[in-house]
Amino acid sequence: MKSTFIYFSLIVYFQKGNCFSFSDSFKVCHRSDPKLDACLSDAIETGFKTLGSTGLPAIGVPSIDPLKISEIVIGAGTSAVNLVQKYYNASIIGLSNLKVDNALFDFEKGVLSFVTKLPTLKQEAKYNVEGKIMVLPVYGTGDSIITFTNAALKHDIHFDKENKNNKQYLKVKLYTARITVEGAHFDFQNLFNGDKRLGDNILKVINENWSVIFDDVKDGVNNSFSKVFEAVAKIFFSKIPIENMFPN
Repeated sequence: MKSTFIYFSLIVYFQKGNCFSFSDSFKVCHRSDPKLDACLSDAIETGFKTLGSTGLPAIGVPSIDPLKISEIVIGAGTSAVNLVQKYYNASIIGLSNLKVDNALFDFEKGVLSFVTKLPTLKQEAKYNVEGKIMVLPVYGTGDSIITFTNAALKHDIHFDKENKNNKQYLKVKLYTARITVEGAHFDFQNLFNGDKRLGDNILKVINENWSVIFDDVKDGVNNSFSKVFEAVAKIFFSKIPIENMFPN
């Protein structure tokens, strides 16, 4: 059985701007602040909300709510789910409503860690699936909505430092995101080429066993989020000098 994998292409629009002030749009945290961790949690949360639906066109950062992904491919799982899932023109909805906990930046090691929590996280996309779920054959293509409830994502960003134009920047070398959820609901329209009886029956099985199915494909979900967040973070941190984000 094939292992789970992910391939994606993130849609990013680059625009040039004449000026951008980090402090006008984001909260600044001083490295000497004895309450730095609390400041970081607030700053990251504010940052997600600031990016919101518009992004930052002045420095080429795309919007994150919805976060647009042109293609996601998740291979067959390892036990209950032997299902190849392909999603096109996907929108990830809800990221501007998150809360941030447990932010920590180890400047010496170059690692920023934090947890984001969302009451609802939704993916809307065109889909194509083919394979089996719990030995039941499944196939179809059409519109899909996947809704996660009480989702938590653990983010770990690993940085190097680089000098550009006599200023120092953080260079993202690795971004990992790991998701846990308390619930998931899957809605695939036009399963079995529109056979409503078969489609409703398999959706019932999927949603009654959401945790088994999610556990089997969550590596693909994690890889997807990691790659998408990494792409956005690389743009963002390459545009803002360290001294502007984290002055002494």
